[in-house]
Amino acid sequence: MDKQGISDVSEYVAQSSSIGVVWAWCAAAPAAFVSMISAHSRPRQASHERSAHYLPFYEQESGCVCTVRVDRMGIALNDFLHRVPLWLVTWHTQLLYRLFGPGGVAVHVTNLHSLVLDSLLSGWEGTPVQITALTSQHRLSACISAHRRSTGRVFSALEGLQTLVLLPSPYEHGSLVVAEYAPLLRRVTASTCRVEYLKPLSQLQHLQEVQLAKTLIRDKELRILAKLPLLTTLDVSSCPRLSSLEPLACAASLRVLRAASCERLILVSQLGTLSTLRVVDLSDNMLLPTEFASFITQPTLQLQVGYFAHMRWPRDDPLHAQLLGAATHLHLSYGTLPNIRWLCGAHNLEHLCLNHTNITEADVTALVPQTPLLRVLSLSCCERLRTNLNFTHSLRLLTVLTITRSSLPFVFPELAELQRSLAVTLS
Repeated sequence: MDKQGISDVSEYVAQSSSIGVVWAWCAAAPAAFVSMISAHSRPRQASHERSAHYLPFYEQESGCVCTVRVDRMGIALNDFLHRVPLWLVTWHTQLLYRLFGPGGVAVHVTNLHSLVLDSLLSGWEGTPVQITALTSQHRLSACISAHRRSTGRVFSALEGLQTLVLLPSPYEHGSLVVAEYAPLLRRVTASTCRVEYLKPLSQLQHLQEVQLAKTLIRDKELRILAKLPLLTTLDVSSCPRLSSLEPLACAASLRVLRAASCERLILVSQLGTLSTLRVVDLSDNMLLPTEFASFITQPTLQLQVGYFAHMRWPRDDPLHAQLLGAATHLHLSYGTLPNIRWLCGAHNLEHLCLNHTNITEADVTALVPQTPLLRVLSLSCCERLRTNLNFTHSLRLLTVLTITRSSLPFVFPELAELQRSLAVTLS
């Protein structure tokens, strides 16, 4: 065995010993290799006292997944605790590429120490190895920028990067510069990092998902995201500097938006013009009832799932009778809902959560005929609710009901019969 690889060996197994790693066999034929590393073969290997930890994970659908963890102690391969030499990792990944081809291998790297990462990325230079997913905490942008200054090029292993996860670090200001060198990125996560600017994302035409919760972005940065043609999922929850989500109103493909607990957020009405929007979380925002109403009454809105905890609803009747007609799941806990007619247009509703609201029995009685598809209803801790549950007879599809015992009559023998036909949880 040399450090560049093995051309013909019958079988592949990795074992650990006190003097290091012993590579006993290696599969030249993909079929033989698959039988060795597939999930169903792991118990058999364990029974023969063979360590499967150095072996990559294989499933028929996803192919071969090789994980590499870089920290101050060195490099760990495929979640095995003992550290391995750098040449072993580069040889191992190149072998997988020879056996399965570029489309059958996914390399996932977790970087907790940039000095070791620099050596690893340099070791893959001139090889076909591409990192599919990269999780980094320690000075990733500095590592990549330093390499570019010294060599005039970026690491070739990053060109096929699809998933980037930046972990928060107390030692550096958050930066997405690495995204400029990964044109095929589809998912970016930088939640809780001190990220302020999103310009590095502006040229990522394949980007589909961005997680930016608890970052320092401002309203103008949302314009960059709105121009991404394939962006479908965005999380900007708990971003203290955001005051408006209206720059996102021109997004072409946005389907899922999470923007809960943004303490300065006041403008959301134009989001309702997004015909692609299906899931929205605006919980715990101090929106005016008129602003919230302007959002959900937009005729183009086809919302299916809404999280609106601690939301204040308008007192006036809605102007449109078919309001929220596409909604199937609504979570309205801790909200102020003075006019139940805002929900009476949700004829496709299947799951409704009204915990800790001011809803009354009259409200429930008015709502039930308009929501015949309701399967799950939660009414816990509704202080104004006093009911004998007669409304449940009209909900033929109802399977789960959660309600506080104090909302029911003190003597209520019918409860036992109801519990035989549906799951009633008393909170």
